[in-house]
Amino acid sequence: LGVGVSSLLIIVMMYRKRKYLKNDFYFRYLLIRLSSFNAVAVVGFSVITFIPTLFFIFHR
Repeated sequence: LGVGVSSLLIIVMMYRKRKYLKNDFYFRYLLIRLSSFNAVAVVGFSVITFIPTLFFIFHR
């Protein structure tokens, strides 16, 4: 959840500073990179929290 909030904050900041960027294409590319990174982080976080839960359930 924290990663999603922070990435959203970065996206808002980049959107406000969009006029300082070279062009709109770079902004879209950055947005795609951020969203893909966010998805990877969410998947990694869910795996990290899911595996110890399984371990705890099966080794009681």
